[in-house]
Amino acid sequence: MAKILDTSNAKYWLSKEQLEDNHIVSSKLAFDLTIDKLSTYLNFHPTKTGTFEDLNDILKKRSALLELAAYTAAYREIYSLNSDESTLVTDVREKINNAKIGIYVNMLVKSLRRLRHQGVKYVELSFSNPKTIIAIQEVMKDYQVPGIKYNFLLSENRSYKYSNFKNAEKLLPEMIKKGYVCGFDLMGMEKPITPNDYKPNSPQHTSLYDKLEGVLTSLNSLNDDSVVCRLHAGEVYFESDIKEKKSNPEKTLEIIDQIVNDKGLKVPPPSIRLGHAQNIVKTDNYLNLLRKYNVTIEINATSNFALGNTKDLSSIPYKWYLDNGINVVLSTDGSGFYSTTIKDEARIANAFTDTTTVKKVLKSEQEELTRRGM
Repeated sequence: MAKILDTSNAKYWLSKEQLEDNHIVSSKLAFDLTIDKLSTYLNFHPTKTGTFEDLNDILKKRSALLELAAYTAAYREIYSLNSDESTLVTDVREKINNAKIGIYVNMLVKSLRRLRHQGVKYVELSFSNPKTIIAIQEVMKDYQVPGIKYNFLLSENRSYKYSNFKNAEKLLPEMIKKGYVCGFDLMGMEKPITPNDYKPNSPQHTSLYDKLEGVLTSLNSLNDDSVVCRLHAGEVYFESDIKEKKSNPEKTLEIIDQIVNDKGLKVPPPSIRLGHAQNIVKTDNYLNLLRKYNVTIEINATSNFALGNTKDLSSIPYKWYLDNGINVVLSTDGSGFYSTTIKDEARIANAFTDTTTVKKVLKSEQEELTRRGM
């Protein structure tokens, strides 16, 4: 077992060997710097643009930093383990995961306070690990951040395996009933929807139909229209959109409509929300589907501009949606990445629409807050 370096002013320790190898200069310093970096990792800014791949690179860096912080925080516990070889890896991983929960909670509380200061009243957080969501929520019972409410959404990526979605389908009802999450969030819609996505029982269950069918059925069974199904669609324009005169948001709703008809569901519930839905083809069919499912549109102007998905802020269709009776709410979509605030979103809406449109946005947002008991 490596010797612990006993430094009286250090809150966290590393072994002498690791220090001598220059892996990390000081564990206390490393921990503090890592947490600071995790909290303010602002490589993206509204004045800069990047790509979705750039964003994924940042996510990987953040994940590595988080692992480092958790390892540093749990170091003494890890080095005090007397486990046999067969269970050592599992025990070390458990210690690191427990430390990560503490870091997540710390960051969540700070984020909620910062958002509350900006005037935000309600936040939804997407997370793909059910065990971590439950662990965070259990710890958060001991914390109060007055003036702001939050919920988690169990998230999956469209590119994930079919088994991920089957797992989500199984876990969602109980997680919702116990208050761990308020619904489901589908990411990974940065690629065009193809004819295969409409097919039930597709090869290797790769279609969007197969992946959404169980989740929608599961959410529908709860008979609660406050339960959410959010789908990230309309961030990007594709060449096929112009040729087919149909965009990803419309195709996504067509697939939902197909599932509803095939399974005899009544939707809502869940409450369908399209996150982004900025790059669209304005068709009557799309409008009819939006109305049929009482869809709410979440506009994330700044993050889409930062990623280069929106070149011209004046093209965002706030007015088209609202003039046609579709609810629109403003969202930041990850202010930690883009250094955005809800006030930035409000300024953009004010600058590129009119007073009547802004009033309609405020009305939509108030309706959503009322649904959330605020």
